[in-house]
Amino acid sequence: MSVRAITYRGFGVAVRIPERLPAAVRALARRSPATLPQGVELRAPPPIFARRRDPANATVFVSSFYEDDRSRPIPDAATLAAMPLAEQVAATRWYHTIELPGQVVTPGAFDHRPVVPHYSIPQSLAGKRCLDAACSNGFWAFEFERRGGDVVGLDIPSIADWDFPAGTPSLGTTTPDEFAAAAFEIAHRALGSRVELVRRNLYTMDPDDLGTFDFVHMADVLLHLRNPLDVLRRLYALTSPGGEALITDVFDPELTDRSMRYSGGFENLIWWTPSLDCLVQLVYDAGFSQVDVTTTYSIPGRAGWRAVMRAHP
Repeated sequence: MSVRAITYRGFGVAVRIPERLPAAVRALARRSPATLPQGVELRAPPPIFARRRDPANATVFVSSFYEDDRSRPIPDAATLAAMPLAEQVAATRWYHTIELPGQVVTPGAFDHRPVVPHYSIPQSLAGKRCLDAACSNGFWAFEFERRGGDVVGLDIPSIADWDFPAGTPSLGTTTPDEFAAAAFEIAHRALGSRVELVRRNLYTMDPDDLGTFDFVHMADVLLHLRNPLDVLRRLYALTSPGGEALITDVFDPELTDRSMRYSGGFENLIWWTPSLDCLVQLVYDAGFSQVDVTTTYSIPGRAGWRAVMRAHP
């Protein structure tokens, strides 16, 4: 410890100064607002409402969606195929409303039939190779086939492939969603369809093994993805030069500019809700050279607004 002495007109005082004090004073002076460059402003942070969330809550969506079904196992494939069509339909859960022969209509959670005329789908897809990415029960895949397309329907290999938040407990399955798989097979068989079903995670879509497509479709998927731009880039790579991608997804009409609301996948597996500008910008940034919004819509039973976009490489 050093000593500093001061004298004035015969009076004096000696002060003992700790060795670290001068350095501490200099450091404090450097942090002082008075020494900040002109224009720099410091503020105390506002109240923070972010918190650590329980990843187990993210699985509520799955359990609630299937809670009525887990107690009634689906018959094996041979037994199911031998049942009358109406009984087959009643034996599983349906995401899509699909019209089947004999005036049988599947009780889908979502009925797209009223909005099909507003999707700007070419009247004829004859001679075109088509992809329905994330096809679920196959409503759109079968519609493209009805219009003459040679269709590949792509869906995830298992529920475990969904984009759950980090730390979500294992769902105890690495097999396809048995209800969605059974529903697709029932509709496929009843319609005499030739749609090829490929089990593939969207993040691994690759033209090297899937080829490219003249007409590509993906709907209601981006909001459920941790990395939506990565999947859009994959979709772009699968779209043939001169081809077209039809992309539909959720947007929030109250958001402005190119903003996006982050949800993190903890409720209904929703990660993001973009503004319309942001949604279109994502498609452009995936590589598409022209993106046109053909319509926006909302329908009863489905939360939010959706935009239908036609994108060209």
